[in-house]
Amino acid sequence: MPGDTRPGEAPVLGRNGFYVWRDFAGLMVARRSAARPAVRRAPGRKPAAGTRAQGRRPGDPRPDKGDGEAAVRARIAKLPQGSRAMVAKIHSILRKRAPDLAPTVKWGHLVYLRNGKMVLYVAGHTKHARFGRMAKGMPSVEFRDVGEVNERSVAGVLRDVPR
Repeated sequence: MPGDTRPGEAPVLGRNGFYVWRDFAGLMVARRSAARPAVRRAPGRKPAAGTRAQGRRPGDPRPDKGDGEAAVRARIAKLPQGSRAMVAKIHSILRKRAPDLAPTVKWGHLVYLRNGKMVLYVAGHTKHARFGRMAKGMPSVEFRDVGEVNERSVAGVLRDVPR
C-alpha cells in the first residue's frame, strides 16, 4: 500500500475495516484491510438501548404499535409530558362521541379508522398536539394547553368526517 498514497499522506484504518485515503484527483479510495479489527466498547459505557433493554426479544412486536385500545394507550404513555394529557383528552372525547371509529397507531401517531379508511389523526408533539382529518386540504386544530381541548372543538372536526 505504500505506493498507493501521496507522499506524506498515510491511509487511515476506518471502523469498518477499510483503509481510506484520497487519490490524486481528490476522490476517496477504500481498500479492505487484511485483518478486520475488533470493535470494542469503551470501559464503563452502557450498551445501546434496544429491544433487550426494554425486556423484549428481537422478534417480539412493540406494545405501542398496532391496532386497538391497548396500543393507543401505550403510545399515549410514551408521548412527551407536554402533549400527553391533551392527546389523552382528545382520545377520550373521540371514544365517547364516535365509538364506531377504530383507533390504531401508525407512524407514531394515533389514527382513527372508519370502514378500514383513515379518517382522523391525533399527533402529540413536545409542547402541542395536533388533531385533524386525513383528507388533503382539510385544516387541522392545534392545541397548546389541556384547557383548550373541549368537546366543541373536537366535535367540529368530527362533524366533517364522512360516514
